[in-house]
Parts: sequence; C-alpha cells; structure tokens
Amino acid sequence: MCSSTWSAMLKCKEKMMKGCCWAVGNGEQVDIWNDPWIPNLQSKSPEFTSNSNTLFRKVMHDNPRRWNGEKLAQLFNPTEMTNIKSIYIQNNEENNIDTLLWTDHPNGVFSSKSFLKYLQVSRPSMSTGADNNLPWKKFWRIKTIPPRVQMFIWRLVRNRLLALINMDKILHNINVDCRFCNQDVDSVDHLFIQFPFSQVVLLTSPLLWRVEAGGITIIKEVIAEWVLEKDHDKFKMGACIFWAIWKSRNQAIFNKLKPNIHSIISETSYRFVQDQNPGDMLNTPIESDMLNCTSFCWLPLNGSIIKINFDGAAGPRRFACVAVIRDYSSSFQGGQAKVLGFISPLKAETNGALLGVELALPRRFNQLEGDALVTINMLKFSRFEFQ
Repeated sequence: MCSSTWSAMLKCKEKMMKGCCWAVGNGEQVDIWNDPWIPNLQSKSPEFTSNSNTLFRKVMHDNPRRWNGEKLAQLFNPTEMTNIKSIYIQNNEENNIDTLLWTDHPNGVFSSKSFLKYLQVSRPSMSTGADNNLPWKKFWRIKTIPPRVQMFIWRLVRNRLLALINMDKILHNINVDCRFCNQDVDSVDHLFIQFPFSQVVLLTSPLLWRVEAGGITIIKEVIAEWVLEKDHDKFKMGACIFWAIWKSRNQAIFNKLKPNIHSIISETSYRFVQDQNPGDMLNTPIESDMLNCTSFCWLPLNGSIIKINFDGAAGPRRFACVAVIRDYSSSFQGGQAKVLGFISPLKAETNGALLGVELALPRRFNQLEGDALVTINMLKFSRFEFQ
C-alpha cells in the first residue's frame, strides 16, 4: 500500500498538471495534442485535429533548429501558431531534452508551498460560484445596508434560501409548486423576479423598477447589476424589497396570511432606514461648530431681502425636491421642483439645496433657508461629512 502522502498527491494529480507546462527540447516526451506545452494559451494545449500522430520533428527545421512555419499553418489555427512561434527552441544538443516545468514558481521548480499558493489562488472563494460573477469584494464593502439584509442577499445569491426546489434536494418527492400561483416551481428566480405579484411590488415600490419582457430574469444578474452601480441606495432598496417579499412568502406558507403589497412596501421602508448611520441622526452642532460659524441665529427679513426655501420629500412611490423664492412678506416670487429617481431621503433634501443654489446664483441671492438639518449642518460645519 502507498503512503498517505502519496495517496494525497495522486488525488491532486489533475490539479498539479494544470499548473505544469513542458519546455520543448527534442519533443520526444511530449504529446503535441494532449500535453501542455504552449504557455501563453489558457489550456496550454492546441485544439485536437485528425493528425493525431504528428511528431515534433515534423514541425521543426534542423540546422539550426527552428519552427516550420508552413507546417504549423497546416496544423494549427492562427492564434496557436503565433504562440508556438514565440516559444524558444534550444540548439544545444547536449541539453536538448524535454523538461516539465511548474509555472507557478519563477525557476519552474515544483514545491509544496507554491502548490498550496496555486490552490488558494485558483480555488473559488466562499462567496463565488462557477455560475456567479457578482463582485463580492464590492458587495461586502457596502456598509449602508442592514447586516441582516446583507446576509440574506448573500444566501439568496448563493441559492441557500429554503425555497421548495432547494428543500426537495433534502426532503425528496415534496410538492415544489409555488404556493402563490401553483403554476411554476418555488425557486428564487421565480419568487423574486418572474412572479407577477413580485413584479408589481418592484414597480410600485420607491425603486420603480420594471421587469422588462425579454430582460433579466435571473436574480443573481439583477443583484450584480445593482452592486456595480456607483449609488448603492438602489441596491439597498432592492435588497430590502427582496427581504420583505421573502418574509411575506413565509407568512403565506406558515401562517396562511394573504400577501399584501402595502405591507411589503411598509416593511421595505422600515428596513431601509433601520440602520441609518448615527452621524445622520446626531446632527446637533456642538460648541466649536457655533464658534466657527459666522452666523447661526435666525434674523427677520427686512424689505430688501429675498429668501429661498428648499426641502426634499420621500413618498411611498417616489422622491422629489423643491426650492421656493419668497420676499420679506412671504409672497411667492418663483420656484423650481424636481421629481427624482430612487435616492435616499437625505439625498432628496440635498438635491433641494442644490435647486436653491441654482435659483440663487443667476439672481445673485445670498441667503437660503431650509429645515433639512443634516444637509444644512454639512454645508455650515466642517465636522459633518456627507454619508
């Protein structure tokens, strides 16, 4: 019987061979079609053709030894031929032997340390599946999403939720039909993207996201698209919607409660603001802020001052901001409003401040007023940063 070490090496043989490549000398030990010998190709081997008995001496010239371009063109495709021509051929007859090299070591020498490093690099991470291209590093760097919801999305993307199609892998021969429609199997793609009820929730929510006909119907692709966007509020809202849909689904199965769109959107809104950054809430200026601010007291308007008020609003379906121009008697002198796509309430208020600035600049006004305390403090005091 062989030793445990040798047995372990035999089990890793295929993985070891993926990290090896032949340095062609005389070509006597290398199989052109089955062995790895072209280092710049991903497979390190050419595509197999009917010329299965081709020998290396047939694709090389002698004196001096060099590649036979005409023969290479007959046997290999242009990409393979270009990479083969870049391979150096030794002309020293004494050292003209084939050598198997380990590509993950600078000297081509195999070592257990370099092999372990190779396995670590090539092995998928805990959050990476063969069919999943979600940018996990960026996913975990998003700190604005509630941790519980973030872990739920991780389980969702990894297909670890106990949808009935997944439970059937453990409890065989169970009914895997969707408990809502009884037409399709209960899978994550069906529940969150393909199910008409969920599509209505996504469209009527603050996200205002429509599942287009012929568009993305795979949950992993949807989440990956949201994560890659610069503004993470869309991903945060979408994640909270999926969380609320999953809770509603479980209530329907275990407590026989009928799904309700209004309840799902209410749960979504609660989760969205649940873990607000404390800096968004603790926005009362401290003593140093007051001392560093040139004017922090409200003053009544005299007859020569025009004032612009701004604000933002978040409704159950959409967001908006407004800026209004009034004179000292509060008479309306103009204004501007803007309906926004999905953003956070804080950003809606900040957009209101921007509208006010846009109104003030061409009129050369120098006074804005609003009740968006966080936005005002961020503009007035250096201690406050935009979250």
